[in-house]
Parts: sequence; structure tokens; C-alpha cells
Amino acid sequence: EFRRVLFRSDMSSSGRVNVLDTGDGEVHFGSRIRASSNYIEGTRINGLNDFDNLARYDYDDKYGDIKRILFDEGKLYVFKFLKDSWAPVYGNMIEDQQGTNLLAASTSILPNTLQYFLWDGGVGNNPESIYRNGNQIFHISPTSGVLARIGGNGVDPISKIYGLDKDIRDLLKSATASKAHIIGGFNRKKGHYLLSIAEHDN
Repeated sequence: EFRRVLFRSDMSSSGRVNVLDTGDGEVHFGSRIRASSNYIEGTRINGLNDFDNLARYDYDDKYGDIKRILFDEGKLYVFKFLKDSWAPVYGNMIEDQQGTNLLAASTSILPNTLQYFLWDGGVGNNPESIYRNGNQIFHISPTSGVLARIGGNGVDPISKIYGLDKDIRDLLKSATASKAHIIGGFNRKKGHYLLSIAEHDN
């Protein structure tokens, strides 16, 4: 038996071709930090590959993407394109009535905001230049044309302090213009920060 089924085309999508949006694509989260669950030593509980969707923060601001992160003694050192910063782990910075910053404990592994150093300069596109020796961290800052050192005084432009300003500035200008890799290292015997710059045209 044959039956004809009629329907108004402006009321139903039956039988008509529709574009299917699968949601495929690429999204860039250059300033997002995510935290995994814990590994409990001496047990079978290993949550390092378990990432809760809410255990994350986006630190979007004018200083660009995060290029590298280092952890040292309860702090995350976060190196952005244009600025160095740090963040307490399981803590938040609060301000009292006198305007003094205080470190408060938190149940969240990641803080709400990053604490930026006063010096204007980040690692640019050369996070491979970062090297930690003890409680000091060294890196180049192509955006400000200096060698920088993070220590107890914040960020110090050591190439300016030790009279290497012009030489370092010219070297960084040449290397970064060619997008050359600038790898940081350290001579512990002599206490010197070392740079290895890939061969480049300029």
C-alpha cells in the first residue's frame, strides 16, 4: 500500500539538507594555567593525569601569552611575553587597610591573579633562555634588550648593572630579528650565566 505524506516545508525540516556544525576547530588559550589532581605518595592514588575543568585560571592581560612556568619553594614563576610575574601556590595576595600586601592561605592551588615584578620586560619568544641557579633565575629580555636576573630584589637588569648594555642590546637585536634560539645555562664553578646563541644571518 502506498501512502503520500505531505507537510508544510516552512514548518518542518524533514527531508531537507541542513548544515551540521560539529564544533570542530582550534581555540588558543595562551594565558591559561590548569592544575591536575594530586599524587599521594605511598598509595595507588595518582591524579596527575586528571584535570578538573574548574581547576584553571585565564590570566589574560596586556602582557601577552605565558611562555614558561617554573616552580620554586611554594611559588610559580610565570614568564610572559612582556612581563615576569609570580604566584603563590595554595595562596592569594590580599591587601590590608594600610595597603600592605599579605599572603593568605587558599584551598585553591592556583591564585586569582598574578603578581607582576616592577621591571618592564619579558622573555619574548625566547623561554629557552631561562635558567635557575639556586634562588636566582636568569633570562634574556628581548623586549627590553637586557639580561635579567630574578632574586631577592625582584628583577635586576644585570647587563646594565655590569656595563654590558650596548653589547647585549646589539646581540639580542640581531638574534631575535633572525628568530634564533638563545639557550641559557650556568657555570656553577665560576658563577656565570651563559648564553648559547644559534647561528643566524644578521
